[in-house]
Amino acid sequence: MAEYWYTQPFEEVPDPSACRAIQASVNCTVTDESISLVPICSGLDHAIAESAGRILGTALHPGRFTDEGELSFVDRLNNLNTKVRLAWRSDEPVSRDLRLYSLVAAPGEDQLSQAEWTWNASRGAAQCATLSLDGAETVVVGFADDGIRYTLVSVND
Repeated sequence: MAEYWYTQPFEEVPDPSACRAIQASVNCTVTDESISLVPICSGLDHAIAESAGRILGTALHPGRFTDEGELSFVDRLNNLNTKVRLAWRSDEPVSRDLRLYSLVAAPGEDQLSQAEWTWNASRGAAQCATLSLDGAETVVVGFADDGIRYTLVSVND
């Protein structure tokens, strides 16, 4: 069981002024708990615009993000496309799991909040997790468990 994310392959851009309006290049850093995405060439109205994002994952069963390398395919216009495939995979085979992902975004990489998921005592739900940003509890999500699936039952911010 895995979830996948696809992004542009990293291409070194020596000079930001050399970025083309439609160029898409992303510096991607993968750790066990997160994927950091920093576009190398991103623009607004022909001007360079900085942005950054981080996907943070957690699951009831231990798992991690992995970089599965480049994947190429021919699209419906007969163009060759190459993407980098990233995945969240469980450490051991599981038949069901509860996985949570958050996307933290900011105008620049140095402005990204530090995010952390923690699993809590039930707080009235079968499973409960808290997302903290910069050390402050930001959102708490609770899930019911009927033995077949988990259902979102509460969101507190």
